Amino acid sequence: MTQLILFKVENDQGEYETKSLSFTDKPVSPYYPRGNAKGVNQYFRFSYRDGEQMKHLHIPGGNTRSPLAISRAKKILTFIEEGATPSQVKDLIKSWQKKPAKFQSLQGIKTSGNTLF
Repeated sequence: MTQLILFKVENDQGEYETKSLSFTDKPVSPYYPRGNAKGVNQYFRFSYRDGEQMKHLHIPGGNTRSPLAISRAKKILTFIEEGATPSQVKDLIKSWQKKPAKFQSLQGIKTSGNTLF
């Protein structure tokens, strides 16, 4: 299933060109990371086309054996089948990428002596 979203973008000459955002044939697929993160683990990614350019977005949750990553990949496929646009899928993935608040600072905690214990 390929869904095509068209929108107009102004180019350098002041003319408007039609661009598209669409799903690929396999919107969710496993991949091996490159660079310093190389290893035996595969991870899930969401693939889409922005005009003619192929783009990929990592799906957080761990490697392909992780129950969380598997459930998120299934959620994305279900979301696409329900008629979601590529930009809605990107927003869903970005909502999973938010990092939790950092732990509270230890400043202001009174201790006896120089140690916290």
